[in-house]
Amino acid sequence: METELNIDAHLPILQRCIIDQVPGKWEEIGIQLGFQSNKLENISDNWNRPKERMKDMLRQWLRRGNGTGDKPRTVQTLFDTLEDRSCRPEAELLQREFRVIQPNPPNQPNPPNQPNPPNQPNPPNQPNPPEHIPPQRGPAREKTPQEIIVFLDQSMQSHIKFCDARAIRFDLEQGNVINKGQRERMDNVPSVDEANTLLYQYLRNDPAVETLQSAASVLKDAPNTTGTNKGFAREIVKFLFPQ
Repeated sequence: METELNIDAHLPILQRCIIDQVPGKWEEIGIQLGFQSNKLENISDNWNRPKERMKDMLRQWLRRGNGTGDKPRTVQTLFDTLEDRSCRPEAELLQREFRVIQPNPPNQPNPPNQPNPPNQPNPPNQPNPPEHIPPQRGPAREKTPQEIIVFLDQSMQSHIKFCDARAIRFDLEQGNVINKGQRERMDNVPSVDEANTLLYQYLRNDPAVETLQSAASVLKDAPNTTGTNKGFAREIVKFLFPQ
């Protein structure tokens, strides 16, 4: 993935894979890319919304502005940066997007004809290999309310905080993760961050395995869900079904 990034050709892809997905991590990603602190402070002063800050930061990085670090402006650099900042779903999305736009390799000449190999004796009969049976994921392991609360407190820093609960609030209500009154509170908050905080509080107030399972299902499958929502769903599954 050593594709050299170009601001005119590739900014729309970065919009879909990074700017729209994890705008709240614009400063962390900027630090990882090598931005000087004063450059990030200027971006923060110039823009109010995280998406605008993320877009300006990436635009300056692609243009190799002063104080934006000396890392190669490649897909691999961004992929590694996203992984280092716990943005694995967004890194994989970026990887898929650039695989799609890679040009087909040039046609290769046909190899010269090779002589047929001499006849080989038939090998002796071999016993059939045992049938591979994939491991079955059993029922969720029992978790105490305190274990669930600890998991949610940790996830608030790395996953819930950056997902988009407001986009799937009606799906959360239909999935019995939240009730109508809680959904209406989400309707009235002015930002995604506040909606995410409400979801964290609702889950923390009902620390039950069944509620977490329902939340994971909605976060993964809702029509309007996002890559960061799916990342949180995967963390819930790993917590409930440890290998």
